[in-house]
Amino acid sequence: MDLDIVELLKSFPLTEEEQKIVVLPSDVKPRHPLDNGIYVLGRVLNRRRVNPDAFARSIRPAFDCFQPLNIKFLSRNKFLFRFTHPGDVNRVLNAAPWHYDRHLLVLQKMEEDQWLGDVVLDFCPFYVQIHNLPYLSYPQEIPKLVGDMIGKFIRADLSPQGLSIDASLRLRVAIDVKHPLVRVVKLEFSDGKVFTGFVKYEKLPVFCSDCGLLDHISEDCDSGSTSRGMISAPVEYGSWLRAKPPKALGSSANRRIRSSQYGGKFAPAGSDEEEGPAFRDVFLDNDQV
Repeated sequence: MDLDIVELLKSFPLTEEEQKIVVLPSDVKPRHPLDNGIYVLGRVLNRRRVNPDAFARSIRPAFDCFQPLNIKFLSRNKFLFRFTHPGDVNRVLNAAPWHYDRHLLVLQKMEEDQWLGDVVLDFCPFYVQIHNLPYLSYPQEIPKLVGDMIGKFIRADLSPQGLSIDASLRLRVAIDVKHPLVRVVKLEFSDGKVFTGFVKYEKLPVFCSDCGLLDHISEDCDSGSTSRGMISAPVEYGSWLRAKPPKALGSSANRRIRSSQYGGKFAPAGSDEEEGPAFRDVFLDNDQV
């Protein structure tokens, strides 16, 4: 499905033969009855064209599937993945967010009877941390309330007693990639006091420092920011939005970076480690995500 060609054809007059419409039987499905594959639609958020062959060569070792993985290029940096084993697709989706060449890869698992044109690629799950909240432990209703201010709440990383690993509230949230990254959340208590929590994102890929969108960097931004090129101007969306996974004080447990198993430009999206010169050649260990 090449959407560029579809848009081009809309500007041309069609012949009488081309205007004919074939009505399909009502029982026609999007797939063959013998096709038991699990389909995932993906899109690389990059305004520049991604090389499909390079993408496919990098993604296979990164996904590291036990069973065969088929990849098809659609259009506009969109790819269709056909997984064979449910364990492979579940592991890949649970390890999101992923990136290719530091640009976010949005993935969406397709329903069994879903058509390609009906899949929406607007949300990507992230672990987010909300800092500076006044809670000692978190009441049951607070995580969803806060998570829905940032995106779509999925779950909270809390103990049954509402305890967090560190001083932040860690949530799994589906982020709407059509909107700028949320930087703060404001909570007003019954006495009128307002607390401002600031938001950090784990494994955050590149984003625009001018407008906060994930589909481009500041050099490609259309916002017309007056701060670009001014050394003294404050950055509205900066590296302070990045976070590392939390760990308890005194714990020696740390995330390992494995450079021997993977290579290339494809990886689970990185944390602060990606500022290092060798980040694009290593992959964060997602087994514990």
